[in-house]
Amino acid sequence: MPIELWVSAQREVDQLVSIVASDSSYSIEEVTDDYDESIERMPANEKDVVRIRGSIISFVDRLDDEFTKSLQNIDPHGTEYVDRLKDEKVLYCTICRAQAFYEKTKQDDPLGRVIMRRLEHIYSKVRACPCVVDPLVLITLSQPDAVVQALESAADSSEIKPNMSLTAQGTSGLIHALCVHLYKAGNSLLRTRAMLSHIYHHALHNDFHTARDMLLMSHLQESIHSADVATQILYNRTVVQLGLCAFRSGLIKEAQSTLQDIFTTQRVKELLAQGVHQQRFQVLTPDQEKAEKQRQLPFHMHINTELLEAAFLVSSMLVEIPLLASIDSEELKRKAISKPFRRLLDFADRQVFTGPPESTRDHIMQASKALQDGEWEQCRDLIQSIKIWSLMPEAAAVKEMLAKYVLVLLLLFVHSPELLL
Repeated sequence: MPIELWVSAQREVDQLVSIVASDSSYSIEEVTDDYDESIERMPANEKDVVRIRGSIISFVDRLDDEFTKSLQNIDPHGTEYVDRLKDEKVLYCTICRAQAFYEKTKQDDPLGRVIMRRLEHIYSKVRACPCVVDPLVLITLSQPDAVVQALESAADSSEIKPNMSLTAQGTSGLIHALCVHLYKAGNSLLRTRAMLSHIYHHALHNDFHTARDMLLMSHLQESIHSADVATQILYNRTVVQLGLCAFRSGLIKEAQSTLQDIFTTQRVKELLAQGVHQQRFQVLTPDQEKAEKQRQLPFHMHINTELLEAAFLVSSMLVEIPLLASIDSEELKRKAISKPFRRLLDFADRQVFTGPPESTRDHIMQASKALQDGEWEQCRDLIQSIKIWSLMPEAAAVKEMLAKYVLVLLLLFVHSPELLL
């Protein structure tokens, strides 16, 4: 949909919700009886309410889907993408208006769907940003006072307030309230997606143990294979973010084991919906190719795969190398904990000449050899010189943590090698 038409449609939907919210004598519902029959069945105090068959949530879904499609088809490295992304603010406000209307009219099923739409826009954000501002403040600028009062009264009477303060608790308090509401809903798909979004947000804020416990208690890893593709992608993103959280927190073994399953497949970008993996002898039909492109996430939601690989390989190095040095049996040495890391290490060992490191993999492989030789300072310098760490939140603290971890591993190997097994 052209951007001008999308903006026009968004304004029309806003106006529709505002008109309906301002007049309590009309109610829009997805399922209604014929007008004459519904009048006869109604209580006397509700006969003045005219129930209109329609679906506001379908308009919101279409607006959101078209917004995502436009981001998928715009070059993410240009200014046009940033300009288009600014429209997320008005879309978020439209979703909040629809939520306030459904809370006022007590329609549970569409309310759960619109809350899920709202959650999808904020679960991956670290802190409050322009697209998550107080929506009622923006409504006040463009809507009549009567509409504002109607929406505010609907919000005040609800469990989840659209104008919940984001300044005091960031987005965490709002996301908790939205997820708790969806946990109580009867739709199992919404509960699953809400749980994954909640876990993702905890991991994003370095709350590893809470996120890990929520994932284990939900048992989603046992049933995720039967879920739809979009939910599986969200699960993969959540697991990857959990691994990065463990890495930032200094929990190296947990980070390695969490990221292991994703990197073993060698299809990281495809699993995260950040690229299409083309197999050698596989030709996609036009319909399959179109479906694959539609699943791709907008660029601003991508998780940097190079940073992800650096965290995984460094974690594998800090787990594998001390274990290899502590084992005497060749049979045990062949049993790799991380097969992707071991393949890279074996390839590096077969190289006759090794030049200065250029890529992230080169830095980590040469750091692995230095660690095998007991040169912990060289290993530390090689790891800390990886440029991709600049994209990691609190990069200085992460580098310091890795330096201490390397030194502790060397001291353990010298004085108590049995502790490494």
